Amino acid sequence: MSEKIRAHLTKRPTELCKYLKNRFRNEEREAAGYKNRDKLRNILLERSHGSRMTKQDQG
Repeated sequence: MSEKIRAHLTKRPTELCKYLKNRFRNEEREAAGYKNRDKLRNILLERSHGSRMTKQDQG
C-alpha cells in the first residue's frame, strides 16, 4: 500500500474499514478456489486470533 493511500485512509477510518472488509472478501473468494483449504483456514484463524497461527502455536 502506498504512503498516499495510507495517509488518506488513516484520516478516514470508515473508508479504512471498507477497504479491509473488501480485502478479506477478495481473499476468501480466491481461497475458495484452492484445492487445499490451508489458505482459507489461515484467513479464518487470522480473523479470530489477529495473526496467523502455525502448528507450533497450536501446540
